[in-house]
Amino acid sequence: MDFLLGHDGVDWAAGACMVVMLWRLGLHKRDGFLWSAGAALAWVVFNARLVPMSAPGMIINAVVCIISIRSWFTWTASSGIAGGGRERGESGGAGTG
Repeated sequence: MDFLLGHDGVDWAAGACMVVMLWRLGLHKRDGFLWSAGAALAWVVFNARLVPMSAPGMIINAVVCIISIRSWFTWTASSGIAGGGRERGESGGAGTG
């Protein structure tokens, strides 16, 4: 049973946040980015507690956390696939007669 709870559930929390994040972003819901940040923070804690500590795991998940929080702030209702964002070729730039 120790193999399931050997990390005090931090890994389970990270995995659960990742599943919810994917579900919410798949539904085009902004809070998916917050779930992503929560998962990344849990993975930072997980990697910090490993022996030996995994610095690359901590660094990349810290970056993912920052990007997720930035994405939450920059999300707009009109962005994304379902929200009417610009499609390829609709930029109005040169060559679009």
